[in-house]
This record gives sequence, C-alpha cells and structure tokens, in this order.
Amino acid sequence: MACNPNHSVIVSACAGSGKTWLLVARMVRLLLAGAKPQEILALTFTRKAAQEMRDRLYGLLEQFSQMTDEQLIHELTIRGLDGAQAQKLLPLARALYLTVLMSPQSIVIDTFHGWFGRLLGAAPISAEVQPGFNLREDAKRLQEECMQDWWGDLSADLKKHYDVLLKEFGAFETDKFLMGNYSLFKQRGAWTFFLASCKAKGISPVEALAQCLPNLSLPNPLEAFWRRPGTKEDLQVMFDCFSNGTPTQKRDAPFIQTVINHHDVGGSMMEIADQWQSYFLTKAMAPLKDITNMSSPMQKYLAATGGDPAQITSIRNAWVDAYEAWFRWKNDQDAYAINAAWFAMSEAMLGHMQKAKESMRVRDFDDLEIGVSQLMANPENAAYLQARLDARYNHILIDEFQDTNPLQWQILRAWLEGYGQDGSRPSVFIVGDPKQSIYRFRRADPRLFTSAKQFLESTMQAQYLEKNTTRRNADAINDAVNDIFLTDAVPSGYVFSKQDTDWKAPLEGIADQEFAAMGEAMLLPLIERAEQDQTERTGSALDNPIEDSALTVGVQQRYWEGQQVSRLIHHVLSTRQVIDKKDGKEYWRPARASDFILLVKRRAYLPQFERALREAGLAYDSSRIGGLLNTLEIDDLIALLTVLVSPRHDLPLAQVLRSPIFSFTEQQMQLLSSHVGDIQSQHQAQTPSSWWDALQSSFDAPIQKAARYLERWRSLGEVLPVHDLLDLIYQESNLRVSYAVASQNLARAQVLANLDAFLELALN
Repeated sequence: MACNPNHSVIVSACAGSGKTWLLVARMVRLLLAGAKPQEILALTFTRKAAQEMRDRLYGLLEQFSQMTDEQLIHELTIRGLDGAQAQKLLPLARALYLTVLMSPQSIVIDTFHGWFGRLLGAAPISAEVQPGFNLREDAKRLQEECMQDWWGDLSADLKKHYDVLLKEFGAFETDKFLMGNYSLFKQRGAWTFFLASCKAKGISPVEALAQCLPNLSLPNPLEAFWRRPGTKEDLQVMFDCFSNGTPTQKRDAPFIQTVINHHDVGGSMMEIADQWQSYFLTKAMAPLKDITNMSSPMQKYLAATGGDPAQITSIRNAWVDAYEAWFRWKNDQDAYAINAAWFAMSEAMLGHMQKAKESMRVRDFDDLEIGVSQLMANPENAAYLQARLDARYNHILIDEFQDTNPLQWQILRAWLEGYGQDGSRPSVFIVGDPKQSIYRFRRADPRLFTSAKQFLESTMQAQYLEKNTTRRNADAINDAVNDIFLTDAVPSGYVFSKQDTDWKAPLEGIADQEFAAMGEAMLLPLIERAEQDQTERTGSALDNPIEDSALTVGVQQRYWEGQQVSRLIHHVLSTRQVIDKKDGKEYWRPARASDFILLVKRRAYLPQFERALREAGLAYDSSRIGGLLNTLEIDDLIALLTVLVSPRHDLPLAQVLRSPIFSFTEQQMQLLSSHVGDIQSQHQAQTPSSWWDALQSSFDAPIQKAARYLERWRSLGEVLPVHDLLDLIYQESNLRVSYAVASQNLARAQVLANLDAFLELALN
C-alpha cells in the first residue's frame, strides 16, 4: 500500500523502520508507473537529507541497471509488485537509470526552503518580489548586521516605548524581549499575518489588543470606590473598631485616621493604595483572616456600644472586592502599555531590518516562508502559482514531516485545497514520526502530523499506515528504549507505543555470544555528588578567594563520569566486536574508537570528558565551542604576539617562556624572577622593571638566546605583516618540531594542524 502510486499515503513509523527507504521505493514505483521525473517533487528539511535521498535513489537505479533478472525481480517484489508485474517491468526498471539521467528536467529533490526560493523566483511581476536575492543561513548574524545602526537614532516616541519596557523588565530582559527568543524576530510569520488580519478589519494591532482587555476602557474601580458616598462614614467605623481591638489593631488605628484626613482634603486613593491594602489583604493577596474571624476585643467593644459586627465585616469585604477589581483593571492597563510598547518597537525594528536586507539583496529562511505564504494568500498570485504547480508536479513526497512548522503546512495545504474535486489533485506521500520532532526551536509542531492526516484522509482519501518495528536496534537496546518511555516518568502528552525490532545479527562470526546475538545496554553507576564544605576564611578577599563550590563539584563529577566512560570504552575495545558492511555484506570486526559517540547534555562539561578521554589514551573529535583560538598552542602564539606588541606585559611573557617555543624550566623562571627584583632595587627611582628588562639584561646563556629572538621578532614586527612575521617565527624557532615533541601522540596531528591553520588565518 505505501508504495502504490495510485494512493495517497501517510506513514507514521519509528526510528530505524526504513522511512527513507520507503520514500525512495515510492519514487521508484512512480517512475515504473509512467511518471516523468519532473512530475515528482520530494521535500525534506536539510540539504544533507536531500542529498542522501538523491544518492539513494540514483544509487538504487544504477544497481537496477546492473542486476540479473532474478535479483531485479526480488528488488521489485519487496517494493510491492507481484511476480508477474515485476517480470513485465524488467526492461523498464533496468532502463530507469538512463531514463532519469537523460531527462531534460530531473526529479526535484529539495529542502522546503530551496523549493520556496524556486516559487518566489517564479512569482509574477505584479507580486513585486525582489529578484536576484541571495539566501543567508546565518539568521542571527544577519539580524545583528541589520540592526547595528538602528539603536543610535531612536525617535522620541520609540524612546518612550523603550522606557516602558525598561521600567518593567530591566535592560537585560528588555534586550531578550526585543531581540532574543521572546522577540517578534522569532515569530515574524505570525506577526505578518496578524498585521494582515488587523488591516483587513480596519484596525491597528493595539486596537486589536484592546478588544481582548475588557477592563481597559473602565474607570479606575478603586478610585471610584474611594469617591463613592459613605466612604468617610465607613472609615470612621473602622477607626473606632481598630482603636478598641487587639494591640496590633490599636497600633494600626492612627493610619486609619490619616486615611480619613486624606479623604477630607480630596486626596487620591492611589497615593495611599499600597499601604492601605495591608488592612484587607495578605502579601499573597488573600483576604485577612480577622475580617471573618473578628478579634475578641473588637467583638466586646461592639457588644458594649450596641454596634453590629456584620457592619465592619461588610465594610472590609467591600474594600477587598474593590482591590480585586483594581488588580484586574491594573493588569489590563499594564498589559496594554507593555504590549503597545512592544508592538511599536518590534514593528519599527522589523521594518528597519527588512529595508536593510533589501539593500543588501539578501533573505533568510523566514523571508522565504512568509513570502510564499503571502503569495498563496493573494488570490491573483495564488492562481498564477497554482497553474504553474499544477502543470509541473503530479506527485508530492515529504520526508520527516514531524519537523514541519505551521507556515510550511499552510502553504502545502493552500496548494492542495486549490484543486477541484475532479481527481486532478496530485498524489501525496508523507512519512515521519511525531516522537522524533526535535526542531521546536524552529517552530516545528508535531501536532501538524495529526492535522495533515485528517486533511488528507478527508479530502484525498489517503491511507494511514503505522509501523512500530525498527530494524536498527538490537533486542537489548530496544528493550531499554521501551523500559524508559513506557514508565510513568514520561509526560502523559507524549504518545509512545511499544516498539518491536526485526534486527538480526550476522550468522557468521561470533553470533553465538550473547552480546552479539542480543546487543547490550549498560547503565553505569551514578557518581555521588560530594558537596564541599567551605572552610572558615582568614585574611583579605585576595588571600583566599571564594570558589564557586557548586561549579567545582559539578566539574569534578563530570570528570569522574568521563573516567568511568573511558574505562568502559577500553573494556569494549578489548572484548567486543561490532558489525560493519563491505560490498553489501555484513561482517564482524574488532571495535575501534571511531565506533563510539559520547552524548553530553551540556556543552559546558565537554572539557572534563575530553580530559578523561585524553588521560585514558583515547583519540576523540569534539564539537566543543571555541575551536582554533581556544587551543593551548594557539593561545601561546597569541601571547607571543601580545608580548611583541607590549613587551612589558609580564603575564603573557611568562606564558611564552614556559611554552614549547622556549621551554624554560621552573628554575630558569625563578632565576629570571629574582633578577627582576635585583634590577628594581638598583633603580628605585625609575619605573618598576619588568620581566622583559630582566630578560634583556640577563647573563645566563639560554635566557640570552630567548632574549635575542624576542627582541629580533619585536623589531621585525614593526615592519612585517603578521603572517610574514609568524612564518619567520615558525622557521627560526623550529616551532612545529618543538610542539610536535611536546605533544602527546594522540594530539600531535591536531596540534600541528592547528599551528598551520593559525598561520593561514593570519594570511586571510
């Protein structure tokens, strides 16, 4: 059913179940059914995935062209054809590779954004789409480039809006609110269509916001309650009761008299609202208990004077109601002010960024999605695009549909809804797994899988298929996955069905051993978090600086975890074999370091795991942020350049002397340090001497040699470009050899490559 070109199909399948294989098989069946290459549109989310899909298809068709009849019939039958059909289609299947290669127009296998770019390029002139733009994938950097000249010239109105946000959030949160993950830069699509909706209704965004705030147009309810007739009499009742209440109430009574006097002179309630609130509400905004449970002294006073206890209770409850109404009113006022400021700032910023991108003739991914959405939303442009799309694509295939965002699905749905009921709609094949949706930060929404399923079933009679059998994981791995995801610890909203596995170990080799037949899942023991007690501090802050104990404990904990993992890797390397494939045939071979992948939750702890792997003699490739300029050898070279520019900068000079460039011993450093003191004592009236001075005036032969090199390089640095200077230093100091000798065997190639890369960086 999944490969049948006559049906639209939605496939939900777990990881390792062969979704991409199925999608390629579907393309093969479409070609065998007579579809022309250019009538097929296959979309995915990354260039890498698109290239893999393309490689698989063309690789399979090439294999078809070289297979025997028996082999080819087998391949066609596992893709849904019966024996008779496969036999009949043998010549066509064998010729598919040549047919596709010779086709003037190839199968369109592209990313969503690549396809959107094609659609914008095909837009009619009336759509006023800027032609010849370049796509920028570095959205964050592009945003910074476009906005760097915006902040210096804010209008008076925008400054007022900015001050509103500053007052509410502070500088750091305001920056995140306007430029970061909370900003409309991350929700440009939603904002664009919200603006269009407001425009269609003839209202502004702030007017639309006002319609959602029922208390916005009402007068201040607390002020109105304060001005109502009878307020002074009520206050007098409260003053009399509090004056004859508990000691605490008696202490609070004078402020009630102050409130009465404030009312007599026509003062505003807002001037005393915060302090007056404490007479009715707790800090948690709950009514005070003594409103309903009146104190005994107050009850005795009312009984003696013939007063009604219900009166004081009613008065205070009325104030509670007034304050609660004021809170709701104030929330609406604040929400309006903050959002109005946010709207104004964001609209101006987005407009500035759009103009900057137009002047640079660039676009980002959001521009492509929004641009195509706007084209499809315009009836005239939509009809034009619809005609072009209808004439070209008869079959649509989408891989990893769980990573679709609402705008992308809206575009596809608008296209499909544009067809009539005459059967002219293209066939649609969607494959994915909602459980694998990991691009929420790109606005991917796994719920769209259900929406697409319902739409395609109702409008195109699509068939829904589900598969929870993987071919990737051994039994032990699969059982571990089920044990984890079927526990109560997983949120109820995360839908997970028990997975099965069809994985089988190769029969030849060591399949008789349990780890080979069933696989292994190991749970290493937790490393105990040993909190460190802070010792009593003595002296000044500089004598014994405080360390962040939580960070120190965490770092040590990760290092011990890394040691534990390193021991396990060595154990696996010495006792296990793994499955590999050669010439299409699986076989067992000894495990090697490149078979392992170590996933760490936080990038900040990667150095601790790297350290543990290094000490265990295990080679690794890390994605740690920092790269070239954060390596030790390049840090030494940066220190050297710093010294050549500022010779009397002692700290980088000490680093250079101790580095493999000069390899000073501890004794030589101590000798140089004592010489600094000697020079200082001899020239008390002069500027304090530096290590550079001590280096240049030393009589020690090795120190003199280093001094001559550094002075020569310093003088050449005044006339040579940085690259030429570094190239000379590399040659004269035999720098690569020095670092090669000082490096560990595992790190040597990387160190030398870093040195070469730094030299190239200086040239560029």
